[in-house]
Amino acid sequence: MADTWGELSLNITAYKRPGAQNYLTEKELLAPYNARQAGKPNTVLMGTGRKRKIREVDGWASRADYAALLLDFLNATAKSASFEDGFNFVARLWKLEGKEELGNEKVWYSAVFIES
Repeated sequence: MADTWGELSLNITAYKRPGAQNYLTEKELLAPYNARQAGKPNTVLMGTGRKRKIREVDGWASRADYAALLLDFLNATAKSASFEDGFNFVARLWKLEGKEELGNEKVWYSAVFIES
């Protein structure tokens, strides 16, 4: 399986993995009048729901392919994103940065895909 964005092949050189995050929050409750003496907690743990899937990558593209990525980014186009490690989802480009060098056909880029 190859790294793809729709029909466009992505030449990925590195995946960036986000750190583990805890999505629990502590919600305060109205304590009963004797909570302090009884040693009972007056809070409850609440889950905040599922966050969107994100994949951050570094790679390179030809100038034409980078222009296609940039157009998709500017239009907030949702496409299927597939990666070699089996991670697949429908996503939009959340961030896109590219570095073009004079006399070089390659554009080195960083992209962040977010679940649509």
